Amino acid sequence: MSSLFRGRNDSPPDGGGDGAALDAEIDRLCTLPLAQLAAEVMIRAFGPGTPGGPGQPGTLESPSADRLILGTIARQFTPALAGHGVTAGQRQRLTGLVAEGLQLLQNAALVRVTWHGGTENYLATRRGRVAVTEGAVQRLAAATLAGDAG
Repeated sequence: MSSLFRGRNDSPPDGGGDGAALDAEIDRLCTLPLAQLAAEVMIRAFGPGTPGGPGQPGTLESPSADRLILGTIARQFTPALAGHGVTAGQRQRLTGLVAEGLQLLQNAALVRVTWHGGTENYLATRRGRVAVTEGAVQRLAAATLAGDAG
C-alpha cells in the first residue's frame, strides 16, 4: 500500500522494525505454558525495580491512587509496543496475552484488581510479594491451574 494511503496503525510495507520486534515477542509469549507466562508477567510488573515493585506509588508500601494498568504492564515486555509501524492488532495481541497471565495471577491470589474511573488497576498482594521474593510464582500459578482441572 502506498504510504500516502497508509493509516497510522498500518504496518509499513517492509514489516517495520518495531512491528517485527513486537511480533517476535508475541510469538515467544504464545509458546510459554500459562503458568510460566503468569510468572513472567508478575516478575516484570511487580518485581524489584519495576513499576509495581516494592516502594513504587500504588504499592502496599506506598499506597496512593496510582495503580498499574494493563498497558503499563504490557510495556514492560518490549519497548516496541509504542514503536513505529505497530498496529492496533499487535497491541491487542500482546495486551491479551498479558491479561491472560494477570487473570491466572488473580486466581492464585497473587494480584488483586481494583477499579478506578472505569479502568482495571492491578496491585500485588502480600502473597504475591512473597512469591516473587521466594521465586514461587510459577509453582503457585501451576497449582492454581491444577486445582481448576479437578
